[in-house]
Amino acid sequence: MTGASPERKARDTNTDTPAVQRYALSVREAAASCGMAEGTLRDAVKRGEVAVVTIGQGRVKGRFVILPADLEAFLRRRRRPAAWETDPPEGGRAA
Repeated sequence: MTGASPERKARDTNTDTPAVQRYALSVREAAASCGMAEGTLRDAVKRGEVAVVTIGQGRVKGRFVILPADLEAFLRRRRRPAAWETDPPEGGRAA
């Protein structure tokens, strides 16, 4: 995992860490991985556009993580075709 924090690297290699914490991303990690501002992603979570997994029931209530598949689904829904995908070629019609 390129660019991962030392804590994340240790967590990823620790077999005692629950799988959801090894493979899920914090909001900060998820936002950084797709070049999005953390606040933008948090807003999308609040609007229900990104599925999250709530973890923790003690002091850290309401902490959540994002599974890579859910982040990918969110990005796919936000995808807009590039101009070259929608513009007809010179002198012709779009297929």
